[in-house]
Amino acid sequence: MRSFEKELLRKLIHFLGVFYIPLYMYGGKEVTLTVVVTLTVFSGFIELIRKLTGRNVFPELFLNPYEIGGIGAHLYFGISTSVLTLFMSMEAAITGVLVGCAGDGIAGILKAYIAEKRRDITSENHDGERSEGRLLPSALTNLQKLPSVAMFVLSFSALLSLNVLFSLSLDMRVVFISCIVGTLIESRTVKIKNFYINDNLTVPLLSGMFYQALS
Repeated sequence: MRSFEKELLRKLIHFLGVFYIPLYMYGGKEVTLTVVVTLTVFSGFIELIRKLTGRNVFPELFLNPYEIGGIGAHLYFGISTSVLTLFMSMEAAITGVLVGCAGDGIAGILKAYIAEKRRDITSENHDGERSEGRLLPSALTNLQKLPSVAMFVLSFSALLSLNVLFSLSLDMRVVFISCIVGTLIESRTVKIKNFYINDNLTVPLLSGMFYQALS
């Protein structure tokens, strides 16, 4: 399976996080917190087994290379979602989770697609099979901002739709800023000394925190 197809499969699983929204809307904070914390503890247990046994509980197909040797993104996302649910308003939590799963998901898919096309073109040019391929790398370079644009547009549009359809009382001016914050964080590597901070933790958490602080 090609790397883009693997990333597409991983992100489709990533999109399952949007079920958090109806769970919170119809189940309330206590039910949502119970479900989220339970799943996060289960994720932590899985990671503990991986570390103690040296074996991946999940097929490597579902893991990024950095997750195979490190910590699975599911645990980071569970931690951020638990914090949002416990300490933030429903509106802030939903904003953070949607930006973190749907927005970050589409950005990851597009990044993987562009990277794979670049590898294909590099290979073809190296083999001398396509002379017109020389023009394409520059076109792909111009598309480097597309994942961030798509992430912002999808996140904001989805939250706007939820606000209109379900009367969530979201402040769309603050949502706009929160989506920008999440997009900027996703597009950059966050590093503290020699430790890289996973964007499945930072994107939803900071997007939700900005909404909470500004609303």
